Amino acid sequence: MHMGIKVRMRRLLGVVVLSGFSLQASAALRTFNDQAAFQAAIGTNSSTTVDFDSTASGTSIVNGSNFQGIDFSFTDGGGNPFDGMVASDFDTTSGDNYLGLNDPNTSAFLSGDSISMGFSQTVHAIGMYFIASPGDILFSNDALLNVANGNAELDPTPTGTLADGGEVFFIGLIDTDGFTSAELATVCCGFFEFNLDDIQFASFGTQPPNAPSDVPEPAPLALLATTLVALLTRRKRS
Repeated sequence: MHMGIKVRMRRLLGVVVLSGFSLQASAALRTFNDQAAFQAAIGTNSSTTVDFDSTASGTSIVNGSNFQGIDFSFTDGGGNPFDGMVASDFDTTSGDNYLGLNDPNTSAFLSGDSISMGFSQTVHAIGMYFIASPGDILFSNDALLNVANGNAELDPTPTGTLADGGEVFFIGLIDTDGFTSAELATVCCGFFEFNLDDIQFASFGTQPPNAPSDVPEPAPLALLATTLVALLTRRKRS
């Protein structure tokens, strides 16, 4: 992907700040940086993949509108809304088209842009390909896929390289508690350009068929509660 802007200044501080506990530890949430593992975890559950190839390149996706089952909203690093577009200027993971920025100069999103996705029903899994210029993705917080119960971080190691040099990453999560919206947020501002392809989402019951069989460790608060109960019981008996 021969992106136009090649900003090489490096980050002095991480701009994306996560407050409180890391929600990735939730037993209901699993994160993925590999599409095959994500697909295997979904199993035979029905899913929808928006690959942008059934719509003509150059078609605008108006901010706040529904496109193939997803309500898309786009904002830049300053919180300003803009429109997306089905584009085909760069190589992508499948077909010719991808989700990009509706701009006369470039069809690529800039770091600092965020893409929000809303669903009409409860969704339990979402994953997508993230494509960027060679060497531009350096840190795991360059992009976060956020849902109500936690987030998945983009692994800065690409899973593949396209013919035009674009590096391919995958980011996804399964949340058995379910969610009705998700947001892809990127570090601000102007460190890299990117686009998205093959956004896949699925709904299923409270437990996907291929969930790990291992039992998660009790949360720290649960352990603390158990300890306190034991201490109180021992004190009463003494």
